[in-house]
Amino acid sequence: MIGMKKFSLAALVAAACTSAAPAGFMIEDAAVGGGSWSQRIVLFDAGGIDFVYFEILSDAMGSGPFGSPAIGSFGDPIAGDAALPGWGILAQSSQAVAGAGPATTLMGVVLHFAGSITAPIELRGVAFRGGEFLFSATFNWDGLTSSGFHLMYLSEFDVWNPDQTSLPGNMIPLPAPVWLGSFGLLAVIVLRRRLL
Repeated sequence: MIGMKKFSLAALVAAACTSAAPAGFMIEDAAVGGGSWSQRIVLFDAGGIDFVYFEILSDAMGSGPFGSPAIGSFGDPIAGDAALPGWGILAQSSQAVAGAGPATTLMGVVLHFAGSITAPIELRGVAFRGGEFLFSATFNWDGLTSSGFHLMYLSEFDVWNPDQTSLPGNMIPLPAPVWLGSFGLLAVIVLRRRLL
């Protein structure tokens, strides 16, 4: 495994303005809560993200499961976490959650956990664009609120690279031109039938 990576939000914005923009996850802010708790995670990719999935791998000490809802918000970190239009939860269980929306280059996700903040937990997340794998990582929480989540990126040989269609909430968002073209074609067919 490759070591922990930490980036500042300012560095991400600066990098997004260059041609060699990074992609991945970033732990942002401290975990919040006690009996149930939340953690904000930022996702970023220069080409855009339209599907995210998180699952709990181990919860031996009762830190999870996910709360309800598992994702409290999909927000824009630059605009004070203003809600991202069109983003929402597609599928949720106590151990996994999937969300999707229009492609965005930078997004803050607030994950909610129903268990105790002092208990260790391990989860992993993955991001996609148009059904194409972008990146994944494992998150480890040791139960110590002062240390926060440890973000572990996997080596190129150990990367969790699932097929998006195998995940819950596996709808692959279609690009806007496909939707518009489909509606336009339908309108032409309906109009033509009415005229004949």
